[in-house]
Amino acid sequence: PAEAIAELSTEAYFAPRPRAIECLEMPVVQTALDFSTAEADEELAVEAAPLARRLRAGLFDAILIATAATAFFALFTLLGGRLGLERRDLLMYGLAAFALAGLYFGLFTYFGGQTPGMKRYGLAAIRFDGGPLTRRDARLRAFGYVVSTGSLLVGFIWAVADEQQLTWHDRISRTLITSRPPSR
Repeated sequence: PAEAIAELSTEAYFAPRPRAIECLEMPVVQTALDFSTAEADEELAVEAAPLARRLRAGLFDAILIATAATAFFALFTLLGGRLGLERRDLLMYGLAAFALAGLYFGLFTYFGGQTPGMKRYGLAAIRFDGGPLTRRDARLRAFGYVVSTGSLLVGFIWAVADEQQLTWHDRISRTLITSRPPSR
């Protein structure tokens, strides 16, 4: 065995050195996104109701949601339940509040076309072309409310930055809130 080791040179143990690494360059061109066709689709037959009016209707709805949640938790404690203030409990309360808000907006929109806040302030949801909501439009808008609510209300706040003051649920469902009645 010692003779075999002596016969082997260091070259046998180590692989030959690689040649210099060659760099291959590939031109990468990012395609420009063309939104001109999307903008053409977004032509609105009517304007959205003023943001301040929609905000008042939304606050009215938020007060109703908060009242319902408070009544639920009060009833829960009266029936022997215990409300904790641990981190896990607070997370569950927050999730329950978002679920309640999503259901509130979604169900009122789907079955009535407007929330109580919208009704109180004379607002209605209509399609971008000015027509009344179909069941499909109402379903999409209800889904959009869940998305806007589930994003920690970013979908609602988006109207402040949007050119046409539309929210995510407006864009998703291609409907909007207006103070003008829908054309038939």
